[in-house]
Amino acid sequence: MKTAYLAPGVLLLLLCVVAGLGLVGCGGDRAPVGALGDAVSADAGPDTAADEAAAPTFGRNLVKNGGFEMDTGGDGSADVAPSKWTRPEGKATVVLYGAPGGFPTASSPGPPSRGNNFVAGGNGSALSRLYQRVNVSWAAATIDAGDAQCIVAAFVGGYGSQGDSVAIYVKFRDASGVEIDGGLVPNVTPADRGNKTGLLRRTWKGKLPAGTRFIDLNPKFERVSGQYNDAYLDAVSLKLNDVTP
Repeated sequence: MKTAYLAPGVLLLLLCVVAGLGLVGCGGDRAPVGALGDAVSADAGPDTAADEAAAPTFGRNLVKNGGFEMDTGGDGSADVAPSKWTRPEGKATVVLYGAPGGFPTASSPGPPSRGNNFVAGGNGSALSRLYQRVNVSWAAATIDAGDAQCIVAAFVGGYGSQGDSVAIYVKFRDASGVEIDGGLVPNVTPADRGNKTGLLRRTWKGKLPAGTRFIDLNPKFERVSGQYNDAYLDAVSLKLNDVTP
């Protein structure tokens, strides 16, 4: 990832001076998933106020701001912390698709129903982490009966042939916060991406152990080379399904 590029405000000012135009927005239709993408999934898409306000239930995405659309994406150099997530380490930041410097665009491999933003590991951060705790105590009876299936999914990726990557560590905790078990949404390698910039869908699926009351999501962005942490994340979802026979 190139770390030196023209700031968006300067670029817009130059456009105004040269072409005599007003400020131009970043709209436009979103292209479908690229050739490297997985099958279309409805696990997560742009966030809405209705999603945020809805009561938790089976089959609904329980992650808050999983598509990072509650924030105004930056150019990659600006530090934009994602709402509803905490940052225990590093400066993972919300970035606009198509930001200058080689970031993923609207037509790069990635979520088919993507919004405007994704998250990158951030400038100068060799290791960045995000954290969100999901309360699943409302499903206690189904969980303790061994009939609650959990599916955690996300689009993860990186830049060109660089090895920067992100994986999501999933931890299941009891009512006291003690870890019972866990899972992993794996990263993707440059080879998985065909050495192209973009994001691919990865999942973890399994039945929740009895006693689970909270699920912790811990995305971990790791830089392998360069100054910028070009591990990319979008469309994070966590769903419970009642699989009672």
